[in-house]
Amino acid sequence: MQKKSNKITVTQIIIFAISFGIAYFATDYFFFNKKETPNAMLINVSKEMNETMPKMIDAETRLDSTSVDNSTLNYHYTLINIDKETADWNFDDIKSNMTTKAQENLDHNPSM
Repeated sequence: MQKKSNKITVTQIIIFAISFGIAYFATDYFFFNKKETPNAMLINVSKEMNETMPKMIDAETRLDSTSVDNSTLNYHYTLINIDKETADWNFDDIKSNMTTKAQENLDHNPSM
């Protein structure tokens, strides 16, 4: 009687180990076998974002599109209320302001 009990336990352990191995490798193969490069991921993100463009960021700024160049996601904006002929351009201030607004948008906009 004692022997039969041990056989069932050993058999159960073997079946469990085989089932676990199959489940582990199947999960790894079906869910984690996507070897997408960072650049390909950025291209997909850019395509998804471009489907919702153009988008007003604030009263002065419109996000027109995104693009990917050398693993860098680029944002293309238009300043809609500025006349480029008469504007006093201080690019350091513009870059600082745009960077701050872009980061705020990323932090607070769930669709970004």
